[in-house]
Amino acid sequence: MEAEKFLFPIVSKLLFSALLSLAVGSTDASATARAEANESGSAELISLIDAFDQVTGRFAQTILDASLQTLEESSGSLALQRPQFRWQVETPFAQLIIADGAEMQIYDPDLAQLSLHDIDKNLGPTPLTILLGDTETLATEFIVSRSMNGAMQRFVLRPRSQSALFLQVELIFQGRLLERLAIWDSAGQLTRIQFSEMQLTQGIEAERFELILPEGTDVIRG
Repeated sequence: MEAEKFLFPIVSKLLFSALLSLAVGSTDASATARAEANESGSAELISLIDAFDQVTGRFAQTILDASLQTLEESSGSLALQRPQFRWQVETPFAQLIIADGAEMQIYDPDLAQLSLHDIDKNLGPTPLTILLGDTETLATEFIVSRSMNGAMQRFVLRPRSQSALFLQVELIFQGRLLERLAIWDSAGQLTRIQFSEMQLTQGIEAERFELILPEGTDVIRG
């Protein structure tokens, strides 16, 4: 399922830090300025993500190929109460994804099947683990740039690892709320997610992060 592809992209462990290639004529001062800009962008993004710990809303997801032709569209609802995360696809096919920071459950009612996946934190940060609050190594594993337009803040994250399975992640916040997320993967596909009706909240019902399976459901560990 493509929803799984967004939520659980496997990212190789950072094996080495990217070398800073300086153009002819560049100076240590310019390198320092770039490092300070990255640190500033990372710090502001971490601040936004840290405040984004309990939220509900809706999403519309579009997956495009390298020529920007639409491959798939889906929509549904989400709830986040760290470390728990609920992603419910409503159209075109029902699918429920629940993660708790250590394990992700993917339930396909049409197939009567539940897939279980470990979330391996040793693999480094991914879009999912970042949203779940894993920002400890964000500044060291990503080059972060930030731009602003009024209350809108745009962050672009580029992995320092050449073995990462995604090339770039873009997060757009309107005020303190995440409005849009885009992921460019190494195969050339683009996943765009538009969020709506987003609300920072307190005390989401625990039942929203529980999965009660119908009798006869097949359980598969990935």
